[in-house]
Amino acid sequence: MTKWVWKLLFKPGCLWSRWVTQYILKGRDIWHAQSSISLSWYWNNVIKMKDLLLDISGGPEQALALLVRCTARQRFDVSQIYELIRPHSSAVSWAPLVYDKGCHPKHSFIGMLAMQDKLPSIERLISRGIMLINRCSLCLRQCESISHLFFTCEFSAQVWGIVAARLHLQGVIFYLHATVNILLTARRNSLHNAGLLASIYYIWKERNSRIFQGIASSPEDLSSKIVCMVTRRLGV
Repeated sequence: MTKWVWKLLFKPGCLWSRWVTQYILKGRDIWHAQSSISLSWYWNNVIKMKDLLLDISGGPEQALALLVRCTARQRFDVSQIYELIRPHSSAVSWAPLVYDKGCHPKHSFIGMLAMQDKLPSIERLISRGIMLINRCSLCLRQCESISHLFFTCEFSAQVWGIVAARLHLQGVIFYLHATVNILLTARRNSLHNAGLLASIYYIWKERNSRIFQGIASSPEDLSSKIVCMVTRRLGV
């Protein structure tokens, strides 16, 4: 979106810039343009990025100078502007585990959501106002939350216990963040990291399979699938 702001300023002769200047801006400069419900969603987002540039730079001249810095050989460098406008925060402690190269990307993604408590568990859905019966579909005894699902749930504890034994992971605790801390502080290898993230992924998949398809696997079958997948991927 910021590239379109750049294009209006640095490529005024191109067809798109000329059309926008005549029919949308109607002779005004981009810095004073305002969003409107009568304009397209796309154009309103261009205006939104223009306003963000003004906020982080302090004014039109400073914003123009910022865009000049992001211009190389008459081309817009998207990576530079992204680094300038994206939110910055300190790295989380579990980043080395989730972004281990030995882990499957989709396992890392679900693991990242689990670490942030962003998976749509029943507890989370209820907090959004969706009326559901809060019962874990794996153990059928306790309420379903991320902290319960990984790994205080009896079913999940059995799965993780079998996986940990087969991958020779000692001293595990049946709680997600505690297990993560053990993996990080003990400097475990990619096999253990991949085993944890694969377990999270397949437990979540098992939960969804029971809810939406009525299909259930035993802890032994699920753990065997996890170990097989991890060892095959890492070639061990």
